[in-house]
Amino acid sequence: MKKKTLKEIASIAHVSPATVSLVLNNKTGVGEEKRKAIRELLEANGYPTETSKTILFLKYRYHCKLVEENQGSVASIFEYIVQECKVHGYRVTMIACDHALEETLQELDMASFCGVIVLGTELQPEQYSLLDMIEAPYLVLDNNMKGHVCSTVGIDNEEGVRSALSLCNEAEIAYLKSSSWTANFQERSDALFSAAAEMGLSVKTLLLEPTLLGAYESIKRLMPFQLPRFACADNDIIALGAMKALLEAGYDIPGDCSVVGFDDVPFAAIHVPSLTTVRVPKSMMGIQAVDQILKCIADADYRYLKSRISGQLVIRESTRA
Repeated sequence: MKKKTLKEIASIAHVSPATVSLVLNNKTGVGEEKRKAIRELLEANGYPTETSKTILFLKYRYHCKLVEENQGSVASIFEYIVQECKVHGYRVTMIACDHALEETLQELDMASFCGVIVLGTELQPEQYSLLDMIEAPYLVLDNNMKGHVCSTVGIDNEEGVRSALSLCNEAEIAYLKSSSWTANFQERSDALFSAAAEMGLSVKTLLLEPTLLGAYESIKRLMPFQLPRFACADNDIIALGAMKALLEAGYDIPGDCSVVGFDDVPFAAIHVPSLTTVRVPKSMMGIQAVDQILKCIADADYRYLKSRISGQLVIRESTRA
């Protein structure tokens, strides 16, 4: 017999899915007689009726370019999540999902998890509503999920871009823009054009592949071109790939052009010249995600909380003083 979903059990018991969730997680707020009936339905369908202490980390990849190119950053955030969960007595299970998000969510046994953290870096807007299939409390990490009501821990992209542009003393800038869409890149793009308009800057957009090799080859294909003396990239990977091509072509960085990235990947500090960037604190992302998902589990009101982590401008050798 096919296992019934929590929504189906709620329908049979003539209660809301939230009531079934209360019983499943051994929470108060349900009468004893109704609790007993719901528990029997849950047990008949193989659901454990004691509170689970396992958080699911769903590592979603749409085109794999961003998540895979930033494995160091993802691994660092995941490590902080595991450490913080351990402090609170929770375990973490990671499941990777490539492309087939709907199928993965349908196949997952959500009763095994008390909460879900979804890595949303590559989530596309048309996929946002699929997350409502998750029957446990969930949180989306690294995507502010504009237009979708859910709990999120993301980056304050506008503040980060504006801090990067504060270094610009030129009338024109080069925007090293990703050819692949993500919510973070869209927010950074919107912030850059908004700030540039306020500052009276003209923007020369260069569309580049968001991988080291892709950005390098993209610049090579675009040459020759007139390069502005200040360049701002959607992320460090694009900046580093572009810098390699520019250096090979004889450009002096920062003499001919200052370059600023975003994220502060480990290689940014050891590249020659080292990359000025907006550092996104991985520890804070991981710790905040755990704190927030545990609050979502304990209190449904937190399932609508959106948090944004501010970045820090780290000035290195790729920008002029």
